Amino acid sequence: MMEKADPAQKLYNRMRLWEFPDQYVVEPTDGSSGSFLAIFRVDGSMNIIDEIPHCSSLRVPKIRTIFGVVGMLKLLAGSYLLVITERECVGSYLGHPIFKISSMEAFTCDQSLKKNSEEQKKMETEFYRLLNVAERTPSLYFSYDVNITLSVQRVHDLGNESKLLPLWRQADPRFLWNNYMMEALIDNKLDPYLLPVVQGSFQNFQAAVGKDILDVMLIARRCTRRTIIENLCLLYLASPSLFPHDCKEILYQLYKDEKPKLRTSPSAQWASVVFATFSVAESLAIDLGMNWFFWLI
Repeated sequence: MMEKADPAQKLYNRMRLWEFPDQYVVEPTDGSSGSFLAIFRVDGSMNIIDEIPHCSSLRVPKIRTIFGVVGMLKLLAGSYLLVITERECVGSYLGHPIFKISSMEAFTCDQSLKKNSEEQKKMETEFYRLLNVAERTPSLYFSYDVNITLSVQRVHDLGNESKLLPLWRQADPRFLWNNYMMEALIDNKLDPYLLPVVQGSFQNFQAAVGKDILDVMLIARRCTRRTIIENLCLLYLASPSLFPHDCKEILYQLYKDEKPKLRTSPSAQWASVVFATFSVAESLAIDLGMNWFFWLI
């Protein structure tokens, strides 16, 4: 049976983040009557609460406005909450506003680091520095109301029934920049907080066709699968021992098939940062897992 979205439960487009010593609390402030999201700083676990925790002179929270929860990211120890702190409206699509992320910020849930070895703490610190670079990833776009991962033709072909799904369920995972980071929110069924984000470009202009003036909107979406092919090749060059002896030709063929479609991307820059920081690529793949490594670079 199709999982239908509650028409009254749209994505929250403005929130207040309360930063307590033991937890973060996300409070919707866009006029909706939604419950609050609590994320515990000891391990990154989350649940829904009905009210803001008690404040006192010894428990004074920091408060800031945010415009979306990008997701939760787990590293070697501890999790990181990534949120949108600034946005810019760049146009509209099918009558709905499209926003560009101007600024993001990562909040640590790393109290479990106290139990780790010094080597693990050191590595976690290095990865957090790389995460700060991820906060400045350019050309990230989103909408609270419309699916921008699919073309107009594709949306039309799927029919009106697909629009009854939560927005994250409508999205094509190939173009979801934060697909991995949304997993914890999905597991906790937090649909109003699940904001699909794509990397690419958005242009809105007018063009003359004969005597008519047309409004033209171009949305370019970066496919995560092409990024993985690039990164597989980069990882092979850095550490071929991670791969079977006969995979060189397979990787070459994959890259050759995709090369005409590839564009200049930050993946090579990420790779140079990673390989300059860590001399042994095997330790990255083993400690982090391939999926996280590919997301990182």
